[in-house]
Amino acid sequence: MQKKNVIDLKTGLNKISVTYEDFGYISGIFPVARLPVDSYIKNASFKIQTPFGATGGSALANNDQAIPILYNFSLGYVGDSNYFIHSTATDEENQTDANIVGANTGSYFDAPVSFDTPLELNLRVDVSTRVWQTSNDMNTPRGAPGGCGTQTAALTFGGRNGTGVTYQATTEEYDGTSWTASNDMSVVRNTLGSAGTQIAALAFGGYPTYLATTEEYDGTSWTAANDMSVARRLLGGCGIQTAALSFGGWNGSCLATTEEYNGTSWTISDDMIVARRSIGGTGTQAAALSFGGYDNADSAVTEEYDGTSWVVANNLNVARRGAASAGTQSAALSFGGQNGTDFASTEEYDGTSWTLSNNLNVARHYLAGAGVQTSALTFGGNNDGGIIDLVITEEYNAADFGALTKFGSMVLNITVY
Repeated sequence: MQKKNVIDLKTGLNKISVTYEDFGYISGIFPVARLPVDSYIKNASFKIQTPFGATGGSALANNDQAIPILYNFSLGYVGDSNYFIHSTATDEENQTDANIVGANTGSYFDAPVSFDTPLELNLRVDVSTRVWQTSNDMNTPRGAPGGCGTQTAALTFGGRNGTGVTYQATTEEYDGTSWTASNDMSVVRNTLGSAGTQIAALAFGGYPTYLATTEEYDGTSWTAANDMSVARRLLGGCGIQTAALSFGGWNGSCLATTEEYNGTSWTISDDMIVARRSIGGTGTQAAALSFGGYDNADSAVTEEYDGTSWVVANNLNVARRGAASAGTQSAALSFGGQNGTDFASTEEYDGTSWTLSNNLNVARHYLAGAGVQTSALTFGGNNDGGIIDLVITEEYNAADFGALTKFGSMVLNITVY
């Protein structure tokens, strides 16, 4: 990023403009001005002269595919943990202006506070392309449904629709834009495990009662398959229709049970290290990931499965149950869930540790997920204490900064007294 200079300001000057040229997509803290002794900022504003992308919207440089951008600007004294002005926008096409007048209550902002040394003013810039964006609703509200597939070809099935008495077998397909009803499962249920793709899906276990029932979907209809060895609900699942994995769950007590499905039948494998229900999971039968859940308390435990046994990995940052997931063992995504309250928080796993990312738009638990870490989908769930079943769909997209086009310039206006 280039700027004209760092200005030494004097009192009594209004509308000091600092122009940032070729602002780009860099995050960091940048000095913009030095305030004289015994002065203070009355107000400040900034305007993005040219937003992301050549046409005013965010874009990937290779194919001009629009993606959301989340950016945050804050102005203040770098030696203080508080920045004095803040602005956050999730749609840069419509938020090119960020006017901040008399905002916040920092020590040197909007108050005549004397100081005996020059004060350096800094602009903090945080830019992220890891953002959830609302898409079209499902046709049917559902809590704790099954889900699988990709962001542009997803499947949801089962779930609860109501206040706890109506369980369903309905199925819907998502084409990247909207949901279309398909044929029902044979058995109504929620809190089930799932695996596979939109045209080759697997549903297993669930509630009401504790089910071992397994069904296969061929892109049109569901067919009964062989039951799991252990009936349960609130279990995790991953893999494909012909090589799936189920783990954890509840059948009156929390389970560590793991089973492998080969396209015909289920076989017991080694238990997880920590028994849990309401567990998240993703990956393949030979490289799976389980995380979170509940066993006497909400859990942050993460375990990796290598096709034979489980080993403990680094914990989630936020202990939770009822979260959804997407991705692989080495590039996973966990989102939503509950721990006394509904969460919107999202975490990314890189095969070693979890990092917090940007939140869902709607906090909820017992939601479903599909896709990969950089292109995920979530749908349904419960909020408001688990009473309300939802139709909400959100898409998560992540892109490297290097793939994005840039800002043109930005003007920062400061009024000093």
